[in-house]
Amino acid sequence: MKPYFVFIESNTSGTGRIFAQAAKDKGFNPVLLAGDISRYHYAKEDNLEFIKVNTQNETDLLNTCKKLKNVAGVLSSSEYFIEMAAIISKKLNLPGVNPDAIKNCRDKSLQRIILQENNIGIPKFYVCESEKESAAASKSIGYPVIVKPVMGTGSVGVKLCININEVAEHTKHLLKQKTNERGMPVPQKVLVEEFLDGEEYSVETFGGKIIGITKKYVGSLPNFVEIGHDFPADIDRDKTKKINKTTLDALDAVGLDCGPGHVEVKFVFGEAKIVEINPRLAGGFIPKLVDYAFGVNLINETIKLTSGERVNLESTRKDYSSIRFILSPRKGLFSKVEGLDNLKNKNIVETCIYKNEGNEISVNGDFRDRIGHIISYSKNKSETISAANSAIKNLRVIVK
Repeated sequence: MKPYFVFIESNTSGTGRIFAQAAKDKGFNPVLLAGDISRYHYAKEDNLEFIKVNTQNETDLLNTCKKLKNVAGVLSSSEYFIEMAAIISKKLNLPGVNPDAIKNCRDKSLQRIILQENNIGIPKFYVCESEKESAAASKSIGYPVIVKPVMGTGSVGVKLCININEVAEHTKHLLKQKTNERGMPVPQKVLVEEFLDGEEYSVETFGGKIIGITKKYVGSLPNFVEIGHDFPADIDRDKTKKINKTTLDALDAVGLDCGPGHVEVKFVFGEAKIVEINPRLAGGFIPKLVDYAFGVNLINETIKLTSGERVNLESTRKDYSSIRFILSPRKGLFSKVEGLDNLKNKNIVETCIYKNEGNEISVNGDFRDRIGHIISYSKNKSETISAANSAIKNLRVIVK
């Protein structure tokens, strides 16, 4: 009988399916532990084995895994469950990331404090538990400021505030939320941070090693919807050196020396500053860009790491890839995307629409606003970026 590879919940934006397929390709029997299987349409389509369990209860999860007996690895592709997956993996004496390192990263207030204590470049910040505290913090920092939850993902709840009234209003909005979109309790505190007005990048890491730097494109303020990425980023040697050093120092400070990491960085006045350390693979299909450009499949390597196999992070090529996301202009019922049939550029290697005709579309100011993407890839940097930018300009989303 094939060993089981356990996934605790999943994300809903693509890599959950890819992770399960990667485990299957490695000779494992992937099984999804989840509270509500209907959340994951791919699971039914792919006939993925499923066990209903309270995934917020450590004892229930551990007992479920023990009943499976032959478990090779435990993972989650969901930000909300990576710490729990690491805890279960450790309890089963399986390879995995240190749960304490994940905790240090997931709680952004704790992460900020650790980085500050280790003299790592970060924005000015305050951890606040009331509108009054947020207002005082924002006045101390100076406007504009960022107000965001201390735990979250996909830019959910992250907002640029330009005055004290906006700070108080958004703080009130965040503190009203007792649970996140998964029904999990959220800490009743927020971060008020200095707004770093600079170039934005992310650094993809694995086991404390730099894989590469991604150029990030963000939509219009006051929200921070990521609308595209280029990998690897087009930056000079000096900037690369500074970003890499700051990233490695930050990983060392929080103890993330095993497994994947996605470190968000801004380059301001000639210095790299850490926006966030995420103890997981990047979202936004960045792992796909890395695979296209460098031939390094970070999803496969994560499966290998977690099941005790030797990891291989050596690049097999040095090419370029870009992704641009298709956004809806407004809320309503999705009809179609015009222009997809006219994308003739040879460097466009992937197009994908996440919605079906008649699906409801909302505009939230975060990753949920993305309804599709295009990916370009070639050996030429400028051609790759140009292909992605030209393609996205020629698409039109029809919403009824």
